[in-house]
Amino acid sequence: MDEEIRQTNLHLELYRLDKGFFGQAGNVFRIRRAEKKLAELETARAEISGRVKRLLDEQNAILAEKRAAIEAEAVGDYKLLNARVTFLQQTLASPELAEAELELEMLAQLEKLPETAVVLSGIRLEAESAMRLDGKSFWAGSIDHLVITPSGLFAIEVQPGGKHNPQGDPFEQIRRAAHLCHELLKFDFPEATVRAVLAHRSPLAEGQQNAYVKTLGLAEVTGYINWFRDNSLSAERIEKIANFITEIGQ
Repeated sequence: MDEEIRQTNLHLELYRLDKGFFGQAGNVFRIRRAEKKLAELETARAEISGRVKRLLDEQNAILAEKRAAIEAEAVGDYKLLNARVTFLQQTLASPELAEAELELEMLAQLEKLPETAVVLSGIRLEAESAMRLDGKSFWAGSIDHLVITPSGLFAIEVQPGGKHNPQGDPFEQIRRAAHLCHELLKFDFPEATVRAVLAHRSPLAEGQQNAYVKTLGLAEVTGYINWFRDNSLSAERIEKIANFITEIGQ
């Protein structure tokens, strides 16, 4: 269309340059026709240009809308991913996960015990009346793992070690729990002994020892238990003790 407009303009100029009488007389109609055609062409070009501009504006609007939607989705995905990463980082750094890993590691060690041993985990014991130990009263105690063997019972508290324990004195906790366990058993199972064991992964702080609690690394616990060979409990008594503890420890 631009070429046609250029040709029409050229013809129009040629008609206007003809200064002769007959040329001017004959070119009047040609000039009017050319001017009319030129006006129509320019109108058509303007209309086409307007349509093209509207189409471009519409396409740009669609692209902008899609770009905004993609960016919004990307921001949402980033926030979701960031939240998941933060959650995983917090989980990996949580003391609960560290404690769970210790418990699993301890269970893996206890699986090495002979088949005559019975292992109960997550025991919560409560007394009907207050118990006293070292001049202090208490009603309940928790045992991470209670191992019942022919040589007696071993109440095990699992600790990560280090200088600070936010849950309190682990020696006192496991000693109380072992004492409570013995008190609950002594009438029906007077031959049963209960030894308190504090198992840890990393070295305990200097001075963290107790005359009534055996302190061992996780890998040393099974060897300590197997060292006792008095066989005061039969398989039948072991089973009865396990059932008794399971029933009262729920």
